[in-house]
Amino acid sequence: MRNIFLLPAFVGLIVFSQLKAQTTVNPLVHNGVVVALSAYAQKPIFIPFMVVDQAPGLCAFYSHQNNNPQTIIRYFNCSELGTNPISVWTSAPGSLRNVETETYALVQDNMDICPQFPGYDMPIILCRNGLAVAVNGTGYTFLQPSDFDLSTVVCNNDPGIKLSFSADTTNTSLYVDCQTPGINLVQIWATGSNGIQNFAEVYYNLQDNLNACVTGADTLAPHPRATSGAAMSVDYGGNAVLYAASMDAGSLPADTLCAPLHFSFSQDTNDVSRTYTCNDLGVQPIELWVTDACGRKNFVSTFVSIQNNSVCADASGITNDNQPDAVALTTNDGCVVYWSNMGAGIENGEIQPSSGNCNEAGVWCDSLGAEHTVWFKFVAPLSGSVVLETGGINTQIAVWEDIPTVGWVLVDANDDAPGTTDGRSKLTLTCLEAGKTYWVQVDGHSGAQGQFSIQLSDPQVACLISGTGANALTCGENQVISVASSGNGTWQYLRDTNGAVVVAVNDQGNVLGQVSAEYMIHGGPDVRTDAAGNPYLDRNWTINVENQPVSPVLIRMFVTTAEYQRLLAAPGGPNQPSDINLTKISAAGCGDYPGGGAWIWNDNVQFLNDTDLAYTFSIDGFSAFYLHGGNALTRTTAPEVLDAGLYPVPTFGAVYLRGLPAGEFQINISDLTGRNLSGFNYLNDGSPVALPVLPIGQYILRATDGKKIWSGKLIIVE
Repeated sequence: MRNIFLLPAFVGLIVFSQLKAQTTVNPLVHNGVVVALSAYAQKPIFIPFMVVDQAPGLCAFYSHQNNNPQTIIRYFNCSELGTNPISVWTSAPGSLRNVETETYALVQDNMDICPQFPGYDMPIILCRNGLAVAVNGTGYTFLQPSDFDLSTVVCNNDPGIKLSFSADTTNTSLYVDCQTPGINLVQIWATGSNGIQNFAEVYYNLQDNLNACVTGADTLAPHPRATSGAAMSVDYGGNAVLYAASMDAGSLPADTLCAPLHFSFSQDTNDVSRTYTCNDLGVQPIELWVTDACGRKNFVSTFVSIQNNSVCADASGITNDNQPDAVALTTNDGCVVYWSNMGAGIENGEIQPSSGNCNEAGVWCDSLGAEHTVWFKFVAPLSGSVVLETGGINTQIAVWEDIPTVGWVLVDANDDAPGTTDGRSKLTLTCLEAGKTYWVQVDGHSGAQGQFSIQLSDPQVACLISGTGANALTCGENQVISVASSGNGTWQYLRDTNGAVVVAVNDQGNVLGQVSAEYMIHGGPDVRTDAAGNPYLDRNWTINVENQPVSPVLIRMFVTTAEYQRLLAAPGGPNQPSDINLTKISAAGCGDYPGGGAWIWNDNVQFLNDTDLAYTFSIDGFSAFYLHGGNALTRTTAPEVLDAGLYPVPTFGAVYLRGLPAGEFQINISDLTGRNLSGFNYLNDGSPVALPVLPIGQYILRATDGKKIWSGKLIIVE
């Protein structure tokens, strides 16, 4: 015989598991393949077919040479008959480094072509060298050529190719029973659509683990088939995780009504994975248990070879330990990147999130601070939105932005993704500046070190801004959902009931408590002018907090490009985006700029996307704000204030305004402290003013046409 078979000194075990692919940096590789020479005394092996669980799409490249993903084909000739070692190199784009897994190819010349070199082509045959099978309670099982084949049909690009157990193309089923236990040889023939044939010789290991050949057993137990050995290297963290379902090689139920099958490493159907470390290098026996949907079980013994790809000697290899050395992330067609924080430390004075509840936004929760951090960076896409997710070891992540006049500002942080219990972290970020670089900090929770995956994707979520277009509402009616500030220094977005952004607040470590906002749109054009003709946006913000800050905080105002363009075109308007500034006053309601206040330069202008801008300001406290061009605002001429004749007083639903001329007016209702409660337009045609629902109490009602204000006391009773 020309064949060489590499077998372990034992016959292994088997498992139960749900189907889960191996990580792309330590794939499960067939422990030996058979390739049969044919025309011109050479035949190729396509390296990717030696991988049991291939990564989808372009998430990994498999080759037989390091740093050369183009070498996916390995050719053999007559000088290489017998066993030839092969390295399967895995390259995961953006990941830590390439990983090598060693296996072998058994090269055969079964058609006696060496050294004649016949001038015709035979089918390409690539088979797994070995299959572990077990009889069920009936004492038999059956095999098909496809149980052994890895790529024959695909590689020949011949839809008419036929596989059989002999030169007879109808010989497609092999009945095996208790008469031939142990190692058996079998031929796998491939017949092309042109009639030319070739064959490879492989083995199978027949087992009777139910003792059916002696005493009989469950006649409806499943028929297990497993890879007779497999190889995998430890990952960057020094681990190799094997899933039971990955070892399955086409197991079948005895009763089709009892499909599907489940796979585990013991009779316990939850025992679906094994984790090996650098202490487990070498051959490890396993049992693959097969359980059908009716609860019947059978198993087969096999093994896995755990290899060291130099990680065990050098577990770090970290190049992005420090923030300046951050590794670039891309959306990468949905592929994940694999990295490690083994051996990583922290920089002197390294920034880090605060500690808090594990499910709280913007914090890490192990109370230990940064310990083994590595850094990444990404450029925000045009949508201004990303989803960042990690897996593997228990991680905690943070995303930072650099504002030149402020420094490092925390965008958001996460320790445990909501609804998960496996330690993964996840952030969904919107309203980022398109084209701006953001930094990602990854640490192990409670000092965890090892391999982790990290994935960046673009959910294509636009930053919807409140008060524009169809969202524009009358003054005082823009309901804003409050947020809570606990001093974690992350951006908090206050949104309206449609989810559109009104304003963002970053407490910069100040515990502000409950943060609420009033967003007042006056109902006029986008741009108003002050007494000197300087333009400002036809809206203003009032932000209220439980606790005023003791040190500067940040706020971020949002406008559309169209609004900015109208502000730019107005006489006395800004010359460029950076000319937009903010005026802070003690209080404001709907109406013209009332005068006074402090003028604040913007710290940063962001082009969120093609339609939206955001302006960041550093402030020393919260009150009311106007957004305007580069010139300081001047108070407009105050309108004449007249008393309104309100009746009935008190009232419980509607009032009339005596002495109010016919026409359109802006109505505002405030409490006795001056806090605006409601605003709406009113056409005075003799009809009453319909009041909003208000608690029992006393209020001030004002009506204005822009030149005069009518005001009076409003009393609400039951």
